[in-house]
Amino acid sequence: MHTHVNDWTAPARTVCRSALFAMGLLLCHVPGAQAAAWTQTQTQGITLQNFKIAAHSAGQLPGTTQLRIIVGLRLQNATQLANEIVAVNTPGNPSYGKYLTPAQFAATYAPTSAQVEAVANYLKTEGLTNVTPASNSMYISASGTAAQISAAFNTTLWQYHISGPNGEPARTVFANTQPAQVPASLGNIVLSVVGLQNIDTMHTFLGSWPAGQALAPTPPSTPANPITFTPQDFWKVYDVGSIAAAANTTIAIFAEGNLAGIVPLASNPSAPNDLRQFESENKLPQVPVSVVQVGLGSSDTSGAIEFDMDTQESTGMAGAVKQLIVYVADSMNDIDLIPDFNAFVTQNKAKAGSASWGGCETLEYVSGAMPVYD
Repeated sequence: MHTHVNDWTAPARTVCRSALFAMGLLLCHVPGAQAAAWTQTQTQGITLQNFKIAAHSAGQLPGTTQLRIIVGLRLQNATQLANEIVAVNTPGNPSYGKYLTPAQFAATYAPTSAQVEAVANYLKTEGLTNVTPASNSMYISASGTAAQISAAFNTTLWQYHISGPNGEPARTVFANTQPAQVPASLGNIVLSVVGLQNIDTMHTFLGSWPAGQALAPTPPSTPANPITFTPQDFWKVYDVGSIAAAANTTIAIFAEGNLAGIVPLASNPSAPNDLRQFESENKLPQVPVSVVQVGLGSSDTSGAIEFDMDTQESTGMAGAVKQLIVYVADSMNDIDLIPDFNAFVTQNKAKAGSASWGGCETLEYVSGAMPVYD
């Protein structure tokens, strides 16, 4: 699987990376909290005062604000798993290519049912609802108010008015100003808490430069590539030669929002769509497509061009595939994308997957989302 990771846009990269060292923790007393009774997770505290972007404090996030979170759980036998990963990827090792099935992984490395139950019970005790463990026990999703979630994880959620890089519109965001903590009894179970900030969300990399900003060189009068590359052109570029098409391989694409018109949908398989038109124009076989909706569904079409490219270029480069599975999330927020990737893992149908979006690496790490993705 590959993901394209970037840090907002070029002028913001220095901001994100330097922020890891510039971030301070806003320490404050939480009434009733006993410091010795809490254990810190990998979700760190975030403050924006030291970010080199316009950020103005807007006060504490109203306690009635409804939020969704994902509580990532720690692996068992992590050192053994690291060795296993090396072994199955090392030619000549007896375990080379003998990848674990989801069931084999769960038996040795996933959190136990008792651990999952302990965390789920704690969340319910704190008043959170919709407490739902993932099918492979790797995380638990839940809903609650800002007040309930702040109390459950001994932190404070603070609002900021910020102006985005490169002229992006101003918006109000929130973040946890202190590390997310859990009771000491859960310290060896809980990895991190995702959903305590919405400063940065994943995004595709399509678009145009903001008006009035000279951020790109003037294009030459004659384009370097005056024609569009077809799949057949790419086969030549990569010297495919006599290598057969990947007709026995199932691949996955990760997408978001409404895919109507992009790929065939089970609800209306005969409706015109871009993938079938692409196949027809380039004399390619029609690839079987299955769409897995992870979540309730979304009407968003902002990433349509990206998902057109992903579905067409992947199957076009392969020549043909056994099946294309598109895992569709409701948004590009971590709390929706983590279940999207987890569906790919637990279904274990596709051996390769591609996601063409990214976000600020610093915030993904500090927020605790990156450890859960890993």
